Amino acid sequence: MVTIANSFADASFNGMKRFAELYARYSETYFCLDPGVTAVVLQGLAKHKETFGEPLCPCRYYEDERSELKAGYWLCPCIPMQERRQCDCMLFLKTEDDFAGDQQTL
Repeated sequence: MVTIANSFADASFNGMKRFAELYARYSETYFCLDPGVTAVVLQGLAKHKETFGEPLCPCRYYEDERSELKAGYWLCPCIPMQERRQCDCMLFLKTEDDFAGDQQTL
């Protein structure tokens, strides 16, 4: 089991961690081989959740976060993830992805 440093042990991060674990099982995807990638993505999602009230994908640049929030396209799990199992953030990876690990829990 992958362990992530306790320095991220805030409520928002833990909420995103629980969500990610549930969604990984639901979507039959896995976390990255490098737990640091997973931690950074979860930290970004947690920060956006605290700032905007929604988990906006942290791997993208947004000129206007508020309009992106209204559109809902990049809310985690984003539309590409829901439709094609394509996660640009590398949070949810298919088994055939080069960087996919074998863990669905952190």
